[in-house]
Amino acid sequence: MTRNPDFSEEDEQYKVWPTNEDRQPFRQVMDAARPADLAGVETRMAHAYWFFLDEVRSWLAAASAEERSNAISTALREQVRMIVLDLDNTDEPQAIFETLNAHGTALLPADLVKNWLLWDAARQKLPLDQLYKQHWIPFDHDHDFWRAEVGTGHARRARIDTFLQNWLTMRCRETIPAKHLYDRFVKRMETERANDEKGSAEFGVDAVMSEIAVNGARFRTLVEPLGKTRFDTFLRRLSVMGLVVFHPFLLAVIARKELEQPARDTLARMLESYLVRRMICNADTRGYGALCLTLVGALADATGPNAVGTVLAALTEADSKVIHWPADEEFERDWLGRAVLQQPSPRPHCHAPSSDRGALPLGELQG
Repeated sequence: MTRNPDFSEEDEQYKVWPTNEDRQPFRQVMDAARPADLAGVETRMAHAYWFFLDEVRSWLAAASAEERSNAISTALREQVRMIVLDLDNTDEPQAIFETLNAHGTALLPADLVKNWLLWDAARQKLPLDQLYKQHWIPFDHDHDFWRAEVGTGHARRARIDTFLQNWLTMRCRETIPAKHLYDRFVKRMETERANDEKGSAEFGVDAVMSEIAVNGARFRTLVEPLGKTRFDTFLRRLSVMGLVVFHPFLLAVIARKELEQPARDTLARMLESYLVRRMICNADTRGYGALCLTLVGALADATGPNAVGTVLAALTEADSKVIHWPADEEFERDWLGRAVLQQPSPRPHCHAPSSDRGALPLGELQG
């Protein structure tokens, strides 16, 4: 049921063939002569093997082993169905893959994005294996990180989808709803190419896959900051505060190679001042998504050393009661007088005077 006896080539021996990243672990499991051969093997394929082995053993031990062995054999021989699709050179396997899964096991938007990219590469007759190994394999290799579900409630989703949502938000400078991530990705790619009259290489599938890979590595530094810079300290504090809505802006900051560490540290102190002051003053967070897009646009339009000043201006010009930057007087009053452990009565926020709006927190909140 698992091998093709008429084929001698290694890759043709198996009736089911997984994706690139899982092929070697798959071979290891399929070629094992006994369970002991897989002792200590820490791969997802080996874990799946041990799971089913333990389940079958437990089921057989619960009643007559002979009767249940016959039941398993009958189920495998007569009840398991496999659909085989023979494609010719005019068929598009990526499109068929997407259609088959439309009403089956739900695919992640990231799976559909990957599938579209490989389909586009195949359409352009580009080397699929090379593109996959160069740009996408890190996402499949570190399954525990990228497929881990993050967030809470209705916002809970795989981290790779969260990353792609943040990356596309940064690229498009507009809010990308999670449930429309794949559709918006395809629409964006098609729009960019339609507007690219010169056929620039930056809109080719190779360039897009490279950009996704590079930003994937940057995104990981946002959620797992390991450095000791002021910027890294801010990222750790931001994680504690749970304000991931600013990740598209922070991705854009890291992407600006001309922004040296002192500039990044200054941006971190500015945004931390803004967010911590508002948290202490119990300010509303509903406008943060729109503010993030404003900051992404301000940074994109800024040149060279003007980036810090441009972002500062975008923050200090937020005159709305919803997203204003609390001044020293307001911050000090709430820091010293507001009861933190009880729900305060609603009260209007005063506007910060222009003379001190945008200052860092008192003592810069050291620690």
